[in-house]
Amino acid sequence: MNYQNWAFLNLSARNDWASTLPVDNNSFFYPSVGGTLVFTEVLDLDDSILSYGSLKASWAQVGQAAPIYGTSASYGTFNAGSGFLSDGITFPFQGVTGLGLSNQIPGANLQPQNSTTIELGTELSFFDERINLEYTWYNEDATDQIFAVPTAASSGYTTELRNAGNMQNRGHEVMLNVNPIQTQTFNWDVTANFARNKSEVLELAPGVTNITLGGFVDPNIRAIEGESYPIIFGSSYVRDDDGNIVYNSDEESSSYGFALIDSDLRSVGDVSPDWTGSLTNRFNYRNFGLSVMLDIRQGGKMWAGNTRLQKIYGMDAVTEDRETPTVPSGSRGFIDGDGELVVEGTNDIEIVKGQEYWLHEDLITESNVYDTSFIRLRQVTLSYNLTSDQADWMPVNSAEFYFTGRNLLLFTDYPSFDPETNLGGDSNFQGLEYVNLPGSRSMIFGVRVSI
Repeated sequence: MNYQNWAFLNLSARNDWASTLPVDNNSFFYPSVGGTLVFTEVLDLDDSILSYGSLKASWAQVGQAAPIYGTSASYGTFNAGSGFLSDGITFPFQGVTGLGLSNQIPGANLQPQNSTTIELGTELSFFDERINLEYTWYNEDATDQIFAVPTAASSGYTTELRNAGNMQNRGHEVMLNVNPIQTQTFNWDVTANFARNKSEVLELAPGVTNITLGGFVDPNIRAIEGESYPIIFGSSYVRDDDGNIVYNSDEESSSYGFALIDSDLRSVGDVSPDWTGSLTNRFNYRNFGLSVMLDIRQGGKMWAGNTRLQKIYGMDAVTEDRETPTVPSGSRGFIDGDGELVVEGTNDIEIVKGQEYWLHEDLITESNVYDTSFIRLRQVTLSYNLTSDQADWMPVNSAEFYFTGRNLLLFTDYPSFDPETNLGGDSNFQGLEYVNLPGSRSMIFGVRVSI
């Protein structure tokens, strides 16, 4: 609905029926409402510095069904191996078919997932749209999320598919577009984006405090009640009250001088970045065009599996010096007979970082968790446009010849690999990198025509 082009109201209602849900719970309804107020039209500010201004608000629900075969026991392709990608047997094998029964209890009482989102925002334009600003704040509560929840293996199953998750996403999104120069022959346009999202697990199933999303025994990726989502879970260093790593001062121990390892697995890194952004510059001079896009990610952690392998096989740069004695920075201490940490003071134990040292470090997941911040030259496009007047010999109205390069440069402290990779692919299982395929750089030459 539109009232005099300054007040707008949008309403929607939808109902779905999903065959992947139990018959009694297979119907779910979700509505939405959104409104926009163009206050510059109401206040008649067309001739002012502020050429356009609006306020937006919306409330919406979205329903989602269960995965296929989630409500019944099913068989799948069977395989046997050690867990490494390079070995094992996957059926069919030499003409022999092999299927395995799922180790997941089907969700006989599943209900549809539901998410409720509130958004507030504004759009502002200044100086006849030479400067444009958009801002959005959002809050999303997702309830009855469908997860594979751990169950006692003595039941013959390891997980049960059930409604278990209550998560919250909050964030801010800002987009600024500026047109600094605009003449008859030259135009410069700049667009900057900023986004900050905080995802938190508010509640899981009764009696369940965390859910494994994927990975190994150590490390793995989990959803943990009361923490950010997702989290790297694994072994860590023992630290004193000031956060210093404690090195083993027990001379009778085989790991004397090496870091103490916490006997309890715990959170060792938040996968989600603190914020992301991009900066795009577009230049046009007569028939030539140039677009340059930078991507920025600040914060977030990932377990570097390739770096871990390089360390234990002596192929990483940090393993080059294996002979010079050194004193690691931190504290010295030991675990007493009651399992309590005893800190004796500043570390003064001299060690050599040889093979034994790096094999010990390999037992500590935290030692291979790194920051995934980066600045990336995401895309560069150079183009040339021909109009029909300039190319009357061509049977088209216009033609554009262009060259595009993607992922041309990467600046990051993340070691040995592209921090945008992920072992779990396009899924909730994020935060592990291990013998992944490297990222790709592409060069594209093309032509677009208008007939």
